[in-house]
Amino acid sequence: MKLSVIIPVYNCAQYLERCLDSVLRQRLDDGDELQIITVDDGSTDGSGAILDRYATEHSNIQVIHQPNQGVSAARNHALDVAEGDYIHCVDGDDFLIYNNSYQKLLVMLKSAEIPIDVLYIDYVSFYEDYAVQLDQYKDLGEIEIDFDGSGRECCHQLFFRGFACGSITRRELIEELNLRFDTHVHLSEDALFNLELYNYAKRVVITKAPVYGYYRHSSSATYTKDKKKLRAVIDAMFDNLPPTLAVLDLYDDPFFKQYRMKCHGCAIAKRLLRVPLPFGAFRSYIKRGFKCGVFPVRMVNYKYAEVCYNILLKHPLLFWLFSFIYRYVFLSVVRPLMIRIGKLLFR
Repeated sequence: MKLSVIIPVYNCAQYLERCLDSVLRQRLDDGDELQIITVDDGSTDGSGAILDRYATEHSNIQVIHQPNQGVSAARNHALDVAEGDYIHCVDGDDFLIYNNSYQKLLVMLKSAEIPIDVLYIDYVSFYEDYAVQLDQYKDLGEIEIDFDGSGRECCHQLFFRGFACGSITRRELIEELNLRFDTHVHLSEDALFNLELYNYAKRVVITKAPVYGYYRHSSSATYTKDKKKLRAVIDAMFDNLPPTLAVLDLYDDPFFKQYRMKCHGCAIAKRLLRVPLPFGAFRSYIKRGFKCGVFPVRMVNYKYAEVCYNILLKHPLLFWLFSFIYRYVFLSVVRPLMIRIGKLLFR
């Protein structure tokens, strides 16, 4: 069996070798092979040169250079040349944790009597303030399964996963659907891709295999601390609503639609806590959320956070004041302390 590994790269030179090495270290059974497709999306930090060097040293690495067009265009370019039976996306600043991950997962895919359209793997978060020590991780053991059923069943049971790097996907299904990442969507484009994919997937398997190393750092779009970038993220979340709703309508499942709207509302409310804004701009975002229907946050599979968000959303001034506490106490003091304690306890 052949697996095509797609790695979009944009200005991540300081992490790139770790990523590439983790893929190249993967052990495979006889007859299996990796096609590694890297796409340099107009990097200006030397990432392209690193990719070219690796390609000269490893025959299974292919490099595509393109002007900066975004991660969706980069993944699409790679999909156009992918030859594998299955596709896995790996971001250039992330990595694979175990050296036998693909070996174990390909065994599962090859032994399936009914073809698996999407095999979802789990991830472990790593943080930039702490050294990544992969030598403590031994070979991946037995793989537990959380869900095995159709994509629609998966979504109705609220097992949907939108993280592109967490999915190993059957390429034939992607090509049958002529499915590509939407280049007009600049955030959560992978969730939109997977929403359409799951609607047609006859078999989705979700595992607890902690295969993927998700590296959280402040220069990434998701975890940036830059005020301008944070506002751009919130704006993109609102812009994503129309195409997301269009795909959700394919399911004809009000329960799942409410759940995804809840996720969208919680994500926007959480970002509002992180960005320092004048009260007027803060209140405008809340009004926009109520107008487009993501606020109040839907009460699906009840969680305490949803109740808190809705209380705060009714009182924008209180929400705005609370955001100061969240940024300067929780994010700056409490959360780093919790991470340190966790590292000490579980190292």
